[in-house]
Amino acid sequence: MNQDEPLYSTLVLFGKESARSVTSPPVFNDVVDQTVELLRTTRCKLKARGTVQGEKGKNLAPRQGVWSSALQDRWTETLSQSGGHFLAIEWFDQAWLGGPHPVAFASLHKHWGYGPEGYSERTKEGPENSLTIAIREDLVENAFERLEAAAKPLTEKIDCFYGSMESGVLWDRPFGRLRRDMIDIRWQTRTAVDYRNGKYRVEAMVPRLYRGNLLCHSQFTNPNLEQLSKLPGVAKIETWPSGLIFLQLLDQPEYGSRPPPAYADFIRFIPD
Repeated sequence: MNQDEPLYSTLVLFGKESARSVTSPPVFNDVVDQTVELLRTTRCKLKARGTVQGEKGKNLAPRQGVWSSALQDRWTETLSQSGGHFLAIEWFDQAWLGGPHPVAFASLHKHWGYGPEGYSERTKEGPENSLTIAIREDLVENAFERLEAAAKPLTEKIDCFYGSMESGVLWDRPFGRLRRDMIDIRWQTRTAVDYRNGKYRVEAMVPRLYRGNLLCHSQFTNPNLEQLSKLPGVAKIETWPSGLIFLQLLDQPEYGSRPPPAYADFIRFIPD
């Protein structure tokens, strides 16, 4: 690892669209306000860009620009009137496009399935929306704890059923001459890749453990939280809104590592 590369705390949440949708202006604005507030703890100026897909692939989203209340209003108006399919919005510091590592980053995605009748809000892997937030630990004190505090209300807003929190992680990892596991596309790699394009469902199992884990009951084989809390490496277990279980480990697991076998007595993991 290059010692000059910054380390991040990250939050990735996956939710459902059946009860409420992130394209609903009130939900969109609630999620945006809290996300942007967290990003601004880095004291950087934010830009935003996104995609609302219209006919013949035309992007109906407002043009990329400095994030402001006026730009947020344009996004809200687009979601209310465009008739297109909202795909994503991203926020990032202004310098990111000129350098390899952003100071702050977040993205909100709506996941779409596609079938004989066209677009569908149901997907093969299970998630129907996702929210990613990343902040640099050298610029924001207690970055992981800030993400944990922000995560609890955000889980209710997007009807979250699974999520992860990491600390001390790189923006991406070397992979030959390429890079992989980029924070800005983890919403995709941790669904399509980890769950093998729908061979497994997110509601049914998890690929690995992180420092912070938001789990739904259907991902447990044995929901005895008292016994789980006694395993080595567990920092705390809490019950969160919507029945989520927050499992926090003492340390961030090593990249690519499998959890100790004892955890498989409680949690269902994707087979190797």
